[in-house]
Amino acid sequence: MPCPITRRPDAVDCGILPCTTQALIPIAAVSYYFQPMPEPLVIDRSNSYPAQEVLVLSGPLTASNSAIFQNAMRREDPADTIILDLSDVPYIDSAGLGLLVTAYVTRQKSGRKMVLSGINPRVQRLFEITRVAGLFLIFSNPEEAIAALNSAGQA
Repeated sequence: MPCPITRRPDAVDCGILPCTTQALIPIAAVSYYFQPMPEPLVIDRSNSYPAQEVLVLSGPLTASNSAIFQNAMRREDPADTIILDLSDVPYIDSAGLGLLVTAYVTRQKSGRKMVLSGINPRVQRLFEITRVAGLFLIFSNPEEAIAALNSAGQA
């Protein structure tokens, strides 16, 4: 049996559908887009190593917190060598990887060094997949990095 309800000619494009009583009901466009709050990135200068600039990163290094990383790197710009302790960084996205590579290249061009320490297996795998693992000097902890840098400076 065909439907006895007729549609207004303009109903198709204006978001109005007929109901069974011949009254027109507007359709509300409701969208629920869940976007979780990004995890914060905290960067602190470690006081445990007075002879060396060590920045301790806590939280993911991602696009959403790139400004925090860039500002921290600008503050440490004068240092000849900087050690980034990534022990408390659970993951790095592609933008975060780009931030690390950019910081490394910028420092290299001006004759300064950037060393990484404490990366977890997930971040190590990212470095291997993207073939940037060979770009960075990577140590298991800041103490190991400092010892290696000091012995290289004495050689």
